[in-house]
Amino acid sequence: MVSFKVDKQLALPIQQYLQQLQNERRLAENTLVNYRSDLHALLHFVADYRIINWRQLTAKQARAFISDAQRQQLSTASTARLVSSIRGFFDYLRRRQIIDTDLLLGLKLPAPVTIKNRTATIDLKALLDFIVDDFISARDRAMLALISCSGIKVAEVAALDLFSVDFARKALIIDRQGHPAAIINIPENTLAAVKSWFTYRSGQLAIEPALFIAKSGRRLSIRAIQLRIHTRGRKMGLLGLNANQLRHQYSQQLMAAEVNIETISQRLGKAVGPSRQLTEQAGDIKRLLASYNQTHPRAKKR
Repeated sequence: MVSFKVDKQLALPIQQYLQQLQNERRLAENTLVNYRSDLHALLHFVADYRIINWRQLTAKQARAFISDAQRQQLSTASTARLVSSIRGFFDYLRRRQIIDTDLLLGLKLPAPVTIKNRTATIDLKALLDFIVDDFISARDRAMLALISCSGIKVAEVAALDLFSVDFARKALIIDRQGHPAAIINIPENTLAAVKSWFTYRSGQLAIEPALFIAKSGRRLSIRAIQLRIHTRGRKMGLLGLNANQLRHQYSQQLMAAEVNIETISQRLGKAVGPSRQLTEQAGDIKRLLASYNQTHPRAKKR
């Protein structure tokens, strides 16, 4: 199909919507980049139909764009993010009375990927890539980001207080009963997710100094956190997601970085020595690295 010039009546609403996401909803830069990419892809797809304003777009054409993206073999989570970004933009157009109908009404996404065991690899970038525009979504992202980058247990997440995140040191302080407090460095994107959550939390009357609270103002329970992880995972195309899988993936990342087993066990809050499973996994990774170093022509030491 020949690519046609994009009309200003199509491009301007996208620019205004992205500006709103940046200024009012304070999305992370990586999320904005992904949403901009999704919407620009939609923009050029629509322009190829010689459409000059959004009111001319039909539901069939909108669905054709989603189908075209699916044929490019996007992951389930990436497809879910794409649909989320497009749906959010269409909702914006409806609020502005630029279009009258829900163009994605009744759209069925591909079946979520069921994570049958904790060894399945999770696309963390795609998992965390959703619009934060309310109390729940901001809390979800902050919780998932903290678990993914620290391997913290759900019970420990529930026990976190406001002072548990040290922004000056860029660290998470985990108080473990009977053991010294664990201090784990956390990346900038996780700090940004927590700061975003603080803006929503500050607008809620809190009864406790807990980091994560319910709308009632009380500390979020362990069960509530488990349900939120499962629910957010399902929304992002990962059926059966739980904290243990995120912790397992965190331990794999540490082992791939050749962190010693004792340190990994301490990071994960294990009171005893390293488990047999961790030891076996570390051995597998070391064997793979050794094999790579022996066989890859550019990996040999000079």
